[in-house]
Amino acid sequence: MAKYGNSYYLELTRKLWEEPYCKLSINAKWLYCTLKELEQRYCGANGRNYFIRSNEELCQDSGIGISTLKKAKAELAKSKLVIIGTAHWKLENGKLSEKKITSYTII
Repeated sequence: MAKYGNSYYLELTRKLWEEPYCKLSINAKWLYCTLKELEQRYCGANGRNYFIRSNEELCQDSGIGISTLKKAKAELAKSKLVIIGTAHWKLENGKLSEKKITSYTII
């Protein structure tokens, strides 16, 4: 089940066309659209308001190269349309993993 109860359309905020968000690059806006689609897919029935995705997966999802993706993510984080967090997970020995995971919350 999709987060907003539908699977036929994607709900976007009109803020993308208003100040100051209208000044976001086209790559940041496209990444936002991609993240909204992923939110719809991964934040549904489980009740979470965030989802986890690696940079490599986001590149594949959005069709954006890694350097462009990083710039677009920085723009979105600065705009506060998306909260981007990083975390480690606990290993069996109680230490934190070296590899980080990235979580996304759409505001």
